[in-house]
Amino acid sequence: MLNITTDEHGFKTAELNAQAGGRVVIMDFGAEYVTDIGSVSSINSHGLGGNDWIRSVSDIDRHVTDIERSRWLTTAEQRACIEFLRAIAE
Repeated sequence: MLNITTDEHGFKTAELNAQAGGRVVIMDFGAEYVTDIGSVSSINSHGLGGNDWIRSVSDIDRHVTDIERSRWLTTAEQRACIEFLRAIAE
């Protein structure tokens, strides 16, 4: 299940602890943030993964594709992450 929180700076964070192990963290800094509008970090149960910035709305499609290709996430987990990513573009 995706756990969404907002920190003291107003940044939204969506955290998912995957059923198969591993974790996905997506941050939404807001469209008015100076450099990046967010970030995506994913690490599977074997410790493989990484972190990447969302520099613009056009980057979101690339991150959606990456989530869709993740074999270690269930369909429901993928859907939750993708919905949060697409909400960043709104």
